[in-house]
Amino acid sequence: MNIDVKFAFFLSLCLLMLIFHAGAGAAKSPPLTYPDSLLLKMGINEQEIIKNQKKFNNNPIHTQWMNHINDVLPEISPEKKETIIKTHTSLLFIKDRLDTSFFNGNINKQEFTTRLAELMKWFQETSQSVLSEKESNALFGISGQDDELSPVTASYGELGFPINNPQTTVEMVREKFDARTITDISRFYQDHARELRDIKKIYETGGFRGEEAKQIKNDMLRTEKELQAAFKNYCRDILSDEQFVLLFGNEKPEKK
Repeated sequence: MNIDVKFAFFLSLCLLMLIFHAGAGAAKSPPLTYPDSLLLKMGINEQEIIKNQKKFNNNPIHTQWMNHINDVLPEISPEKKETIIKTHTSLLFIKDRLDTSFFNGNINKQEFTTRLAELMKWFQETSQSVLSEKESNALFGISGQDDELSPVTASYGELGFPINNPQTTVEMVREKFDARTITDISRFYQDHARELRDIKKIYETGGFRGEEAKQIKNDMLRTEKELQAAFKNYCRDILSDEQFVLLFGNEKPEKK
């Protein structure tokens, strides 16, 4: 065997050894477990999710999420990163189907919010299952947002609904409103505020950034505006002029 043949044989052997060790060391990420009840409701199966994952690799939201991962977790292992990628692209596919179902009128707003909360919870818990506590805190920390959220989940004091007239106290409302009216207004406000609380919980636990965070905050602000308009119109319908001014000052309700 001449020297050229020996050298070629040596290179081939080295290449085979490298391939063997690379294959042995590249552990695949475990298969994902999806939220069964949500998939059943949406008529989605796991094979459909896996088939469509790669379609979202170039999605702007996914690109921003990966930029965030690279910024806060520069030393993350390839296996963990692969799971994070699959989890996020799965989230985007399911969210896309959920949006379509809502816009087509197949589900109402309340169920949309509930299903979205379920999806976000699955996304965070699945991602956290492969991360250390330190990595999870870095990935899902929500500090550093540019915009301040409006205080949409206040306790509303003793009444269960807000007083929008700064000159009015709780005692003044109790004096002018009977107990049944206070109960009815409180029940109306709390029922309609539930969606707002759900969206805020999604935002606080999801760790969203960039355009995704802005979209959710815009949804919160829009829902808050709708809540205030509905609350004001409801009060206009059941209260006397004196009682209405007591709650809202000289504000006028939104036109129906």
